[in-house]
Amino acid sequence: MGQDVLYEKYEVVAETSKGRHITNNGSRLSLEINDLGMGWSASSQTSGWLYYNATSISLAYQP
Repeated sequence: MGQDVLYEKYEVVAETSKGRHITNNGSRLSLEINDLGMGWSASSQTSGWLYYNATSISLAYQP
């Protein structure tokens, strides 16, 4: 079993009446194990989303 750190890091480049415009400022949003890859994005302070090919990767919850 291994460990890695994933995080989102953005810079606000402009704020308009329609919202904020951001640019990626060094985010780490994916990891690779051998030839398998998985993506990630934050949802809130305590949760996030994993993106993976379910025919190639099987996930198991371990409390």
